[in-house]
Formats: sequence, structure tokens, C-alpha cells
Amino acid sequence: MKVSNWNGNPSLKNPTINQFNGKVETEEKFCVRGNGRSYGDVSLYPTMLSMLHCRRELSLHDDILTVSSGYTLSEVLNFVVPKGYIVPVIPGTQNVSIGGMIAADVHGKNHQENGTIGCWVESVNLLLADGTEMHCSKDENSTIFAATVGGIGLTGIILSAKIRLERIRSTQFTQRVIQEESLMDLANTLDTSSAKYKVGWFDFSRMSSFFLIETEEASEEQDMTSFQLRKPKINIPLKTLPFVTGPLMNIYNKRFAKNMRRQTTERVNIGLDETFFPLDRIRNWNRLYGTRGFYQFQFSFPMQGLETKLNEIMEIIQSSGHIPVLSVVKKHGDRKSPGILSYAHPGISIALDFINRKDVAVFLQELYGHIARLGGRVYLIKDALLGETDFNQMYSNVNEFKEIVASVNTGKITSLMAKRLNLVAE
Repeated sequence: MKVSNWNGNPSLKNPTINQFNGKVETEEKFCVRGNGRSYGDVSLYPTMLSMLHCRRELSLHDDILTVSSGYTLSEVLNFVVPKGYIVPVIPGTQNVSIGGMIAADVHGKNHQENGTIGCWVESVNLLLADGTEMHCSKDENSTIFAATVGGIGLTGIILSAKIRLERIRSTQFTQRVIQEESLMDLANTLDTSSAKYKVGWFDFSRMSSFFLIETEEASEEQDMTSFQLRKPKINIPLKTLPFVTGPLMNIYNKRFAKNMRRQTTERVNIGLDETFFPLDRIRNWNRLYGTRGFYQFQFSFPMQGLETKLNEIMEIIQSSGHIPVLSVVKKHGDRKSPGILSYAHPGISIALDFINRKDVAVFLQELYGHIARLGGRVYLIKDALLGETDFNQMYSNVNEFKEIVASVNTGKITSLMAKRLNLVAE
């Protein structure tokens, strides 16, 4: 049996996966694993502790959600939306675990206004490697809290959390599309847009069709008491020959751009599912890449000097011959996360999907060096290839993080990423 995260690279053959039963029983080193929806090796190790059955608490008091880490975002939304609330930071899939969201300090299309999920976490209950339970918040065990939010699961096992929610009037949203002439025009419009939810898309293969998609909650109140997220319309049951190829994605991107142009003339109404989880309409969509899998490369730069830096990175990618098949742009605001190792910082973030073909991994490792040299950083939860030197240049506070982790974890809790980046003791 091979186990990997969502992008299929790397994979482990016949790892040991233990279900969490309330305590740490193994004497071996292990990593904590949620629903496996990260990209890369952040929740992979020969011995893993699965948290998906850690579902003991799910309650709502006023706007504070108390939730065990093994619940998925879909389960939480199905619980809170009928009561008139929404999780204030939502990533691109409903199938992530709550513990994974906190460990990744996820961001969404509304980062400029709401920041990361860590900005909304009131407290976390941790189980340390030695069996001790610890309550952490900004005021209690604050340094452990700061290393847990965005800390990729290395301080301990997240048992549960309290998360402050937002009120919601409706599960309907209005969307409008703005077309721009260039990637920098798109970045500038993202930067100045006042929409709460916003994301950019462009066709990298042609370096054309630059669109900003702005979304707002519908103004009219709606009865949401019976709301439940929709089930996927399509299921990909097995990994077969790759469906995602350069030529096919060129056709897809051309059609997607044509549809976006139609929407530049008027607003359209869409539901919560389509707003936040368009890819979840296809169950196991990652299998469309076949057994070879793919890499998602997400990096960001501050706005200052952005045009020069983006032009250099785009030229390096285009000249390499490794052309991404999907390209998404987001705006990060200046709302600071409590997490020491949190990825999101003010500027523009670009996510690129690369088919895993010959030499692409070597190229991406080289690309990391260029990102680091230009003062950018990459998103750890979507990484499988970053080297320690480039990582240390991107995350200047890594030594502070490592000292805090070492105070509660002597190396028993680890991961392939933690070893690759030298984040825990051997």
C-alpha cells in the first residue's frame, strides 16, 4: 500500500498508520496526520498517527465553536451554517481537517480582510509527546500557541480548538469578473479591490486572459436551517492514465477564459459550494493526473518591487519548458497571524500546478533558490522539495520556532518535511 498526500509526491510504501485513541502508545517517532489534503510531505512519515477519528467535541456557544481536530471543514460548515455562522477563513477544499487547518494556518480568498485561520483561533488543547495535555492561547502558554498555529504539527497533537466564527446572512453570493491586460495589472487590481472574497486567474501557457473574480455575500437574508454542502457530482474512482496533459489543459484554459469573458458584463449568483469549493465537485480530482501526480508551487512577494520580481520568475519558468497547467493569484493583507511560521504576509501570492514529468522536481528546487534570493517565500503546506538553506532565508524566525518546538518535543513527533528542513532533533 502506498500513502501520499493530495499531489501524490512523495509516497511511502506500507507505512504504519495508527488511529488516535486519546494517547500516544507508540515508542517510535511519528507524524500527526489529518485527512491528507496537504501537498507534499508535511504529514508523511513511516509511522503516522491519524486524527480523523478524534471527533469528541462539536458545539457552538454564541460565536465560539469548540471542535475536535479530526472533524473536517465540511462537517463543521454543515453544523454551523444552519445556525447562521460561517468559518471566517476557508481554504480551497472542504475536506481538510480542523487540526490540519490550524497546523497549516490556512488562508482563503478573503485574507486581506480576515487574515489566516490563526487570527480566529481563541485557544488550542495540545497533547505533547510525553503525554502531557496543555491549553494554549495568546495569553496562556503563548509561545507554544504561536508555534502551533502554522507549526505543521510539530509542537504536539492538536486535540481540539476554540474558533471564533462570523455571522452569515445567506449561502448565496454574487460574483463579478474583471478582465485585465497583464499579470501586473491583475496584481494591482487585486491589491486595490474592496471585495471581501477575491482571486485572480490567468492562462500561463499563453500569458493571457487575466481575470479578477470578486465575490460578495448576497444582501438578502435567507433561511439556512436546512443547509448542507452538496455531494460531488463526479467521482474519479481510480488512478488511470493521466487525463491532465498540456494539450488538454490548453483547451480547458481556453474554454475557462471564454466563460470568464462572458461574466465581465454582469454579476452572477452562485452558491456557497461554488464560491469556496469549485474543485470539490469532482471527488478525487487529483487522480486525473494519473499515477505520476503533480506539484503545486505557491510563492509570494511583497508589493514593493513586485513587477521586476514577477517578470524574472515568469521568464525563468517560461524558458524552462515546464509550463504550469493552472495558475491562481491571491492578495495577502497586513493582518498579522499569531503563528511564528505562518506563510501569509502582505503582498501577492501565486499558486502554480506542474505536471510531474521528467526533471520538473529539479527545476522547482532551482526555482526555490530564485524565490529566496528575491525576498519571497513558499507555502510549506504545499511543499515537497524546498531545501534547508532556501527555507532559512525565506523564514527568518525559524530559529525561534525550533527553540520553542524543542522545549516540548525532543524529536518524537516529526515528519519527512521536518527532517528535510531540520526542524526537530534527530
